[in-house]
Amino acid sequence: MDQGLVKGLALFLLLIYLVGVSFSVMYFYYQFARNHGFLCWLLFGEIVAIVKASIWPIFFILSIL
Repeated sequence: MDQGLVKGLALFLLLIYLVGVSFSVMYFYYQFARNHGFLCWLLFGEIVAIVKASIWPIFFILSIL
């Protein structure tokens, strides 16, 4: 395969992943605040949302199955 094609495909997949992370962070912020309350969200919400958002493809695949 052409080296430029591989690099372009890798950048495209990275772009899709990062767009998914940005949307899922907002969703998991909302979900955590709604389920655990505002104070708990202030303390732990950012950590939990970012960890969950970084593995969003797993949640996506499990929701399809």
